Amino acid sequence: MKPLNALLAFTFSTTFTGILVAVESPAKHEELQTTASLSVSSPAPQIDIEHWVSPATPELGVVTQFETGKVYVIEFWATWCLPCVGTMPHLAQLQQKYAGQGVQIVSISNEPLETVNKFLDTSVRGQKSQQTYRDLTKAYCLTTDPDHSVHSDYMDAANIKVIPTAFIVGKTGLLEWIGHPKDIDEPLASLVTGDWDREEYRLRWEEERSRKEFDEEVTQMVRDGKLELALPMVDQTYANDEETRHRLKENLYQLNMLTVARSGDEEETIAIAEKLFKRYQHTPLEFARFCNQLRAANRSIKLPGEFLEKVANQLNSQIEHTSGDAKQSVIVSLTYLYLEIGDKPKAMQILALLKGNSPATTNQPSKPSGQLLESSDTVESR
Repeated sequence: MKPLNALLAFTFSTTFTGILVAVESPAKHEELQTTASLSVSSPAPQIDIEHWVSPATPELGVVTQFETGKVYVIEFWATWCLPCVGTMPHLAQLQQKYAGQGVQIVSISNEPLETVNKFLDTSVRGQKSQQTYRDLTKAYCLTTDPDHSVHSDYMDAANIKVIPTAFIVGKTGLLEWIGHPKDIDEPLASLVTGDWDREEYRLRWEEERSRKEFDEEVTQMVRDGKLELALPMVDQTYANDEETRHRLKENLYQLNMLTVARSGDEEETIAIAEKLFKRYQHTPLEFARFCNQLRAANRSIKLPGEFLEKVANQLNSQIEHTSGDAKQSVIVSLTYLYLEIGDKPKAMQILALLKGNSPATTNQPSKPSGQLLESSDTVESR
């Protein structure tokens, strides 16, 4: 991996797991179910995994049947998924924390065994030691199931398209919780102690899934060129939720730009991009997200170089007005935007701001920033 790409990858896996918590699986949309048959409170499907790469200890060996009284975490990951890789230390810590308490963590990829083994023999990003991912994941069970059977029984059956995703199987063999591994600590602790309220969580989970299904519906409408029909639906559905309404509508505006670009309409794409530039230029985090989609549009429709420079300069001017995760997001988006423009020195200079080893750049005309969300049709962040 080239040094800049390696640094960006490390930045993502260590800094942005909490910002971009899930990425879409490369499986085609049409291959996935649209109606979920698996939910919280459903009996957990038994797992038939082809390759147990590291069944850590005799106490954490191959699982063929879920044992009554034990708690299982079934997590789905992939070697190409940086948020998945970023959660590995957390999963290892959790397994160590609950050693001897009847908890078993099983992570499942659907990649070829050779691919997983090659990844596991690489060094852990960001560590000075020579620890490999194989060493790191020895604390829990890491597996791969190339025939996709377990993925189908869990992810497809629950109509979930993003990883990493974890399912907790409770002591009675029912699904107790579904979500991102970074959010698993509280439910897992409650399940171990017997304080978990499955029914309360199930109601919240079903409500959230209904919202996601609606979001997917209007997103598809925009992909089909029906933005003007989708927007009133969003207004009506989220009439009492201003924050969600705003987030979704902004996502749809950006997706519309990307859809028009992919259709080959250069003039309309530029017109939409100019409108969105004016819309976001004074809101750094939204502007950074816009820049990620702008890069994707630029790969379909070559946007004018002077426009991209204008966008980069404006985003750069926002750095001093942001802090914390938002500032990191802006810096990474700006780094990628400069790479898109072809200015690697400026990209490196901006990226150096993450470590605080570069002077302020607000008055320097070529230093943009943003969020490491490689452009896709969805600007989803769970």
